[in-house]
Amino acid sequence: SNFKYRAQKEDCDKCRSKSKCCPHASKKGRSVTRKAYDQNVIEFRNKMQEEPTKLIYKKRGENAEFVNAWIKENFKLRQFRLRGVSKIDIEVTFAVLAYNIMTWFRLKWYPALM
Repeated sequence: SNFKYRAQKEDCDKCRSKSKCCPHASKKGRSVTRKAYDQNVIEFRNKMQEEPTKLIYKKRGENAEFVNAWIKENFKLRQFRLRGVSKIDIEVTFAVLAYNIMTWFRLKWYPALM
């Protein structure tokens, strides 16, 4: 969640650091937004900094990115033709299904035809 702290204009006018903190004249004062992370997010970020995890995700990324790039390029799926999450889900499902059938045909049937 986000926390927004706001100083009043009168507080900023009295501050010695106003020129550094608020270089532009502010009529309302200064506001700062800070994010408070959930414990699960902190644990996930710490896990992602470990070397074994980095290696796993690097290899996983290579495989997943190829499929996404192939679908975008060969099916021209750079922009969805439909609106709405459910319709987009159907469009993506058909593209992935077509890719999987083509891959299955290439790996299973094509060598048998040769």
